[in-house]
Amino acid sequence: MNPFSHQNPNSHKDNQSPNGLNNIHHPSESDIEDLQFNEYDPRVVKNLKNSFLSLVVIGLVLGLFIAAGVIYIMNRFDINAQPSNNSSIPPVQELL
Repeated sequence: MNPFSHQNPNSHKDNQSPNGLNNIHHPSESDIEDLQFNEYDPRVVKNLKNSFLSLVVIGLVLGLFIAAGVIYIMNRFDINAQPSNNSSIPPVQELL
């Protein structure tokens, strides 16, 4: 039993493709349009460059302020303080 056999043995007659590809529309050369490079207005390019640079500068300034704020909060709540010597954690030299 062949699961890939054709159900209709006469389907190859009358100049038909067995996979149905004869129904594909082939566009003529008049249907195909050539796309050409569109030059942009120099004012638009300049505006986009200025917008990009301003967004980068604003992002860097905001990142600087946020980083400074995080450091300030960590110092204020003493989150980044070094542990004292009288803590319950033994020094590294005693462990070796």
